[in-house]
Amino acid sequence: MSQSPSIEAQGIAAESGLAFHLDADGRARVAWGEPDWLGPVGLRFQTGGAALAPRATGARPFEGRDDLGVHQALALAWDETPLAVRCSVRAYRDRPLLVFRLEA
Repeated sequence: MSQSPSIEAQGIAAESGLAFHLDADGRARVAWGEPDWLGPVGLRFQTGGAALAPRATGARPFEGRDDLGVHQALALAWDETPLAVRCSVRAYRDRPLLVFRLEA
């Protein structure tokens, strides 16, 4: 099993302390009152009888506004996925809300 390269740890935070963190080893976590409120967050693919769970290899920060309000966000990159997948997470400034978006 190959070891994933280290990436820059990043995070974004919504109102009331709800946050998304990407660790240097590519593991993602949701924090809310504790560092690992939800448990590990990631992708999982089932293909050809095998399950693949790639780790994030990086994140590009961006900001925006939509119908829910102003947000900070991360566009996540994944290693070795069997499909072309785009993934992002948004943290809303004025709401305790994280929105995950997947496109295949």
